[in-house]
Amino acid sequence: MVEQGKLALDDKLTKWFPQIPSSEIISLAQILNHSSGIHSFDDEMNDNDFHSWIYQSQSKDFLIQKISSYPLDFIPGTKNVYSNTGYTLLGYIIEKTLNQSFKEALKQMIANPLKLQNTYYAETIDTSLNEVFSYIKKNGWSKWPSVHLSIAGAAGSIISTSSDISLFYNAVFGGKLINQSSLEYLIKTGSGFNKQEDFGGFYGTTGRVDKYFSNVSYFIKDSTSISVCLNGMNYPFGQIFFSMASIYFNEQFVFPDFTPIIPKTDSLKSLIGKFQLRNGTIAKIFIKKDQLYFDMDLNGYQKLPLVSLKNGWLLNDQEGIILTVGKDKNNLITHLTMYQSNQTLRLEKMKD
Repeated sequence: MVEQGKLALDDKLTKWFPQIPSSEIISLAQILNHSSGIHSFDDEMNDNDFHSWIYQSQSKDFLIQKISSYPLDFIPGTKNVYSNTGYTLLGYIIEKTLNQSFKEALKQMIANPLKLQNTYYAETIDTSLNEVFSYIKKNGWSKWPSVHLSIAGAAGSIISTSSDISLFYNAVFGGKLINQSSLEYLIKTGSGFNKQEDFGGFYGTTGRVDKYFSNVSYFIKDSTSISVCLNGMNYPFGQIFFSMASIYFNEQFVFPDFTPIIPKTDSLKSLIGKFQLRNGTIAKIFIKKDQLYFDMDLNGYQKLPLVSLKNGWLLNDQEGIILTVGKDKNNLITHLTMYQSNQTLRLEKMKD
């Protein structure tokens, strides 16, 4: 739309939504690259009020009122902090500018030209169309309650498949959707994806709504995209992606062995202790009634039982956490590496 002259990156938000705080100094470019300071209302997920309205259809007026009720998180242009709300607003701006629904805009400007037959906008799940609910594993898999996707709008209501997402990424980088100047702008500003140096360099991004997860990356050296979509996860997502890329690029890869074992008592005792993240957060591993537990001073990480695997990993299936043990030349434990979702965290062993 910028290339067509329908929008300009320096347009201010006040043109469409003057009721939003500081809208007169927030540009479309800042919303696009997450430097607007606009508060992401899904940050209130632990608030009871949030859960009272996210499972029903909500009007744009209601959501604009909600967005307008939050002060800015920071002065626009001074930081980069991901905001789903910003992309929800961009969807509304597209609708106002084109005088049509985001659903139709997506179809006409992206899905139809690129022949993406399974990419479209929807606000509820329709299993008759082979759409799936998302699930969480806690003593078996159970269905996760679905947020009404009118809440997410353009930030999270696009249904697609991994193959369509890969086609979309190839189109973006192959000049079939935007020109080279626009692509260079997105790369320079980090709008929509980030660059990593593995596998010869790639641009990628991740996404999440409810317990749906997506990951897509474009590999520079052979103009190939790899995309993964999950509707439930109990294994680190980043590990899945890097494993797939390793196989594709013929790099050394060993399939994980999930065979549980009963370790020797002395082996379990050697794991007991406190470990510290770089930010000062303390985690500890302890034994209770012959069961090994992982406990970290963060919400959701208290007293998680660990299973020892044949390959030496420690696994908590419920939260999808894998811990690997680092040792020095004297075979003494020096640190743990924690893998979960797209995170890799190092925890240093603390002295007793």
